[in-house]
Amino acid sequence: ADCTVCHFVMDPIAGAMQNWDDRGRYRPRSTGWYENMLPPGFSLSERMGSSDYPNSMQWLANKIVNDPRFTRASVKLFYKALTGKDALSKPKYGTTYLAETQQAYDFQDKVFSEIERKFVSSGMNAKVIIKELIKSVFFSGKVATNGVTNDIFTDTIGLSKLISPEILDKKIYNVMGYYWAQGYYQNNTSRHYLMNEGEYKTLYGGINSNSITKRVSELNGVMANIQMRMAVEMSCYPVSLDFYKQSSDRKLFPFVDKKMTPIGDANVTMIKNNIVYLYQHILGEKVNVNSSDVQRAYNLFYETYQAGIIGMEADDFSNRLNGGCAVTRDPVTNQNLWDRDRRENDLVYYDGAYVIRSWAAVITYMLSDFKFLYQNTAE
Repeated sequence: ADCTVCHFVMDPIAGAMQNWDDRGRYRPRSTGWYENMLPPGFSLSERMGSSDYPNSMQWLANKIVNDPRFTRASVKLFYKALTGKDALSKPKYGTTYLAETQQAYDFQDKVFSEIERKFVSSGMNAKVIIKELIKSVFFSGKVATNGVTNDIFTDTIGLSKLISPEILDKKIYNVMGYYWAQGYYQNNTSRHYLMNEGEYKTLYGGINSNSITKRVSELNGVMANIQMRMAVEMSCYPVSLDFYKQSSDRKLFPFVDKKMTPIGDANVTMIKNNIVYLYQHILGEKVNVNSSDVQRAYNLFYETYQAGIIGMEADDFSNRLNGGCAVTRDPVTNQNLWDRDRRENDLVYYDGAYVIRSWAAVITYMLSDFKFLYQNTAE
């Protein structure tokens, strides 16, 4: 009796798949559906006629699409895909924070119902659901906390979704002009740290569609350490490589050079202008040069610079970059830059002004920022 609760639903639908075997091959049964199982159909009350057996899957698909639950399920499916959140379920009596949950559910239900209406009117074009969800507050809205006491409601507004390792891999390259990988594997996607199962792909919530089929969407301690390692390592060689290029070709430092210290108003202004540029380039934020965000980043740059100068004077720090951070070979021709007479100008190896390492601190700060690691619209 306990089994029939599910089998009354599953067995008729299984019968609608009678023309395919367990490997998905088209293999119609010559004797028809199994006599000892419930007859094919969408339910016991909606049975399939024997004349529909040759087109059983089309018959079932038509029944599913015309079921009123199909439109809501479709909206929920794309809502999860776009926001990374599960749609709210109707709260039951006795639920903790019942009033708050009911308010959030009612709002979500109202928005979903309008999207469903447009979906049906379009002839069930899935693009309509995607477009309407992106236009909705669930994707594009920004959380307003002033005067709002219902945290369950505000949690549904705006996007806050951990970027998958595959997307983060591409985002790092688009921002830094360099993949997070060992240098000689730059062109081998499968060897990128976030694309390789032997490295960080599955540890950072990725899947292999075999033994691991469900992504981890909630940050854990291992993933947080991977984020920090990425931020530190990507502020090493890629930062030096950017300084190796002409200013017009740089992705990160178009307004400064590798010897521009925070001494003098003109230099400070240029450094802050470059920080403004980095906020837009890395975090997608438009900030004012006099904003507190820029001042915090500048303070980090300046304090790192000061500590570096003091450390070099005390012989605690070297005037050279770590070997893994230095550019000693031309990245295109692989020419050994030590062979050139203009060594100081061609190499990004010496950092006697402690400027390159100060910028590395700023880049680490930004690459580890929530707004870089999450797809979000929250404030």
